[in-house]
Amino acid sequence: MDVPAVAYGTIFVAVAMFTVTGWHILQRSWSQYEDRLLHGASYELEQMQVNVPASVLFYFSVATFLLVAGFLFLVFQVVWIAGTMAFPTLFMPRMIHVMARKRRIHRFGLQLMDALDNMSQALKVGFSLQQAVDMVAREMAAPISQEFKIVRHEMNLGVPVDKALEDAREHGRVGDLGAVEVQ
Repeated sequence: MDVPAVAYGTIFVAVAMFTVTGWHILQRSWSQYEDRLLHGASYELEQMQVNVPASVLFYFSVATFLLVAGFLFLVFQVVWIAGTMAFPTLFMPRMIHVMARKRRIHRFGLQLMDALDNMSQALKVGFSLQQAVDMVAREMAAPISQEFKIVRHEMNLGVPVDKALEDAREHGRVGDLGAVEVQ
């Protein structure tokens, strides 16, 4: 038997096994990454009341990467340079989403004191709690109005006020508003 043929055969089998194993690991890692990203993004998009499936955010990230990598390949004519330079674009849609979420939370925090002050004034002049919540939902800007509309809707369905506020807090929409004691 020829020694180089055995060596080449062994190398071929090793490369094939390495490729299959690497493909399996890459496929499993990709699936875990996709699941983790979709779960987290789905929860956050729900909190932000954005009616876009999380998969759109994920596939937009991939499409952005491929588009930028393709353009960079046309410019540099080297695959690894194009891939390396385009790699950060995989995270850009997610970063934009995170920044938008932080901005929404910040705006909510800024509006919360005004909303509570408006409710306090409404209660002092004789409005019911339901009317005060309705006033904030109608007259204030988003995101506070969106959250109070949900609370108002739950109250209209017969959910007790403290439970409606607790639901809003549990879903992460309004921070500590659910901790407000309602007498």
